[in-house]
Amino acid sequence: MAVAALGLYFMKLSSSLSTTLTLLGFMLALGIISAAAGYMFGRSSLMGVTQPSINPILGGSADLAPKQGDGFLKEKEIIANVEAEIKGAKKPNSDQKSDQKPSSETDQSSPSPSPSPEAKQNVKFPVTSQDKGVSLEVRSVEQQGENVVLNVAIKNSSDRDVQFLYTFLDVTDQEGQALTATTSGLATELVAKSDPSLGTISIPKAVLGESKQISLNLSDYPAQELKLQISNLPIPN
Repeated sequence: MAVAALGLYFMKLSSSLSTTLTLLGFMLALGIISAAAGYMFGRSSLMGVTQPSINPILGGSADLAPKQGDGFLKEKEIIANVEAEIKGAKKPNSDQKSDQKPSSETDQSSPSPSPSPEAKQNVKFPVTSQDKGVSLEVRSVEQQGENVVLNVAIKNSSDRDVQFLYTFLDVTDQEGQALTATTSGLATELVAKSDPSLGTISIPKAVLGESKQISLNLSDYPAQELKLQISNLPIPN
């Protein structure tokens, strides 16, 4: 009787051990398959990806390696390059000083001429900038409550439709510092040979601080072929 019970016990033990070993083998096989699949996915995703060599001793890409004598890039130059890439503008020449302003001879737009220092506070409105048949006109600048408000008109006299995204409107002070501004009423799409679109540009007096003059810079979207620029608008006291 005892022998029979002992035999039954060993049979149950053998069955449990077999089940445990089977589960362990299954889990091990599943782990190997998962690791292999992860390796294959990672390898396929990194195919064609290489690290550029910019070691000045071993050689490397001439475009990525720093040129002799150039030294480190200036912070202002890096910021100017990034802003130019975002706006789709021309990349500024790295050989020029970062604070050098572009010459009016290379400007493709036809903004109104900058007034002399004596006439800056006596600008006669309207002030207009025109490029390729599209014009931006500032008719007046006045204070309204806590804001300085520019009454503007934009007109498309060309033979093609033009679109604007006014979040790309640049408003700066005489030091070139960017100012926060909001537009109201201006149409985002101007059909060919359409009537002027009237609206306003509002600038909080709090962000103006001690600024005496402001400038506007607007390009069409997304082509960015037009450059409408108006400079040195006096801020009313």
